[in-house]
Amino acid sequence: GLRRHPDHPMPHACMLNVLALGEAPPDPAAARAHFEALTRNGIGPATEAHYRFLLAAVLGRAGQPDSARVALEEARRAADRSMGPGSLFWVEAGVRFRLGQPEIAQRLMDELWKRAPEEAAYNASRRILRDYVAPPPTLPG
Repeated sequence: GLRRHPDHPMPHACMLNVLALGEAPPDPAAARAHFEALTRNGIGPATEAHYRFLLAAVLGRAGQPDSARVALEEARRAADRSMGPGSLFWVEAGVRFRLGQPEIAQRLMDELWKRAPEEAAYNASRRILRDYVAPPPTLPG
């Protein structure tokens, strides 16, 4: 898709997801390039926050914790601007687990289990979270 439609945001979004959540080796330079292409193409504020969290995930996977923390804080600010303080992004929990912030990550996931149990259950199995998050003992409903 990138060769055929280099200015379309979808291939860049897919590549950023693969770099953050897939089995491919983390490539911070490629992740930054895909993120920059997405922002050039005019993504919305909530989507920007999500992709900033994915960028932080790539940096964390690449063993760049300081850069990942900066990207994570930028993502959190973008999330607060777009959806209000306390907005939830499951990927933030995964990045925080990876960066050695399990208390924050678990608090985020616990809140997600309360607010959106189906979304939490689906996302708990994703690569970024599956090594860290177990489902709650009983799901509501």
